[in-house]
Amino acid sequence: MKNIKVITGVIATLGIFSALLLVTGILFYSAVSSDRLNFQNASALSYQQQELGGSFQTLIETRVTINRVAIRMLKNQRDPASLDAMNTLLTNAGASLNEAEKHFNNYVNSEAIAGKDPALDTQAEASFKQMYDVLQQSIHYLKADNYAAYGNLDAQKAQDDMEQVYNQWLSQNAQLIKLASDQNQSSFTQMQWTLGIILLIVLIVLAFIWLGLQRVLLRPLQRIMAHIQTIADGDLTHEIEAEGRSEMGQLAAGLKTMQQSLIRTVSAVRDNADSIYTGAGEISAGSSDLSSRT
Repeated sequence: MKNIKVITGVIATLGIFSALLLVTGILFYSAVSSDRLNFQNASALSYQQQELGGSFQTLIETRVTINRVAIRMLKNQRDPASLDAMNTLLTNAGASLNEAEKHFNNYVNSEAIAGKDPALDTQAEASFKQMYDVLQQSIHYLKADNYAAYGNLDAQKAQDDMEQVYNQWLSQNAQLIKLASDQNQSSFTQMQWTLGIILLIVLIVLAFIWLGLQRVLLRPLQRIMAHIQTIADGDLTHEIEAEGRSEMGQLAAGLKTMQQSLIRTVSAVRDNADSIYTGAGEISAGSSDLSSRT
């Protein structure tokens, strides 16, 4: 410890805290990136569910509208007002069918999500197309007043198949959302542990820094201040220990050199004073001898 310089300790401390800051930044960025990806996936899943659910729901509404026309045909409502109403309903059914197709195209063209089963997407597309074709043919047959051909279409089976696939798709979505939520929770827990460990490391490093400051700087500085006070009190005989290559060691060595210089200066002054005293005594004796002779 005697050879450790203060500047070396400062640089080492800055290096340790910089490393901790870098590690914390990397872990924080990793957690934020993971959360951002999970959030994007959740948003994409929500959008896909909205569009696919909208397309299937619109197809069912279209079938309800078509059924209203079929019921009127069964009741043999052939008056002009009823015919106009049926034509209006079929026109609305066609527009609703186009809206369902628009929703489904939005779903197909949406962002791909990792973890999804491509086979389930294929089944969803096939079930939509099946239901779409049945409803399109239903509109065509009813407009042509061909109820028999309409009756041969199995719209209920197409709807059941579509609902079965959609429920499977919703189950997959729920699993993916739960997976993203679990990953976010795991990332949060991991970040808590990481911050706790980093805090513990910081406290340990601070404890070592304090101990190092005491041994490298504070205690040597206190000893040097005591030496200075001793010299100021006039005691030049106190031994100054100057060891090591640190700043405090160099300061102690400089203080010891100053002490030796003061000792030499005081010794020289004392020797000169003794010489002056001896010379003055000789002069006084010579003067007395001269006076006695005269």
